[in-house]
Amino acid sequence: MRLPELLYGAGFEEVRVAGVLPVGVAGEGLDGDTKLACALTLEAVADAAIAEGIAARDELERAIAELHRLAADPRALMSHPRVVQAWASAP
Repeated sequence: MRLPELLYGAGFEEVRVAGVLPVGVAGEGLDGDTKLACALTLEAVADAAIAEGIAARDELERAIAELHRLAADPRALMSHPRVVQAWASAP
């Protein structure tokens, strides 16, 4: 991870980092939003992925449908990618 290195390089002190992994299991509220993130992200990039030849439309449609199905399942655990936060003090 380069972020702490960049902060030190910019002259900051007392650099700290934390990792966050939003996870959802219920289908309502913040959990529901977390569970929908993968499907919504894939929907948002689908046209670009097709245009670049990364995936076929039918393949993406099946994946998106499955992600929506899992998001609606109250027993399915889903998460966002890991998020890294960093902060530091000015000298």
